[in-house]
Amino acid sequence: MKLNWGHAITIVIVLFMITFTTAFIMSLGHNNDLVTEGYYEKELLFQDEILKKENAQKDQREIQYSFSEKEMEIILTGDQTLSKGQILLYRADDKNADITLKMNQPHESRTFRIPFSNLSKGKYIIKADWKEDGKSYLVHQTVFVP
Repeated sequence: MKLNWGHAITIVIVLFMITFTTAFIMSLGHNNDLVTEGYYEKELLFQDEILKKENAQKDQREIQYSFSEKEMEIILTGDQTLSKGQILLYRADDKNADITLKMNQPHESRTFRIPFSNLSKGKYIIKADWKEDGKSYLVHQTVFVP
């Protein structure tokens, strides 16, 4: 059988449809949660985040982290008592792997420890949002858990 233009075009269209169908079926198995719940409400508060980040930059507040054999240690720089806030370890590819540490009362220690048993290997974004001495701070830091 001789292959002519009609046969070639038909083969290309069939291969395209098979590829498209395979990609569609694979995408059905992909978890496509929203990045955060209440995304649009959080966008309205974005100016507050900008001010908190400026405060952190101006007062030289940052996140330091280290790893031991059994845990990850997170240190918030500064010298005042933390009045309240939270530290979120955000995992973009799996919201079930997110970890939130809340500070609801004055916190003398600026060091927080998280056992490796609570962490998955891979990339996290540490989002620390806290208040100290009447000022609010927000710092983001990317970390790779081994």
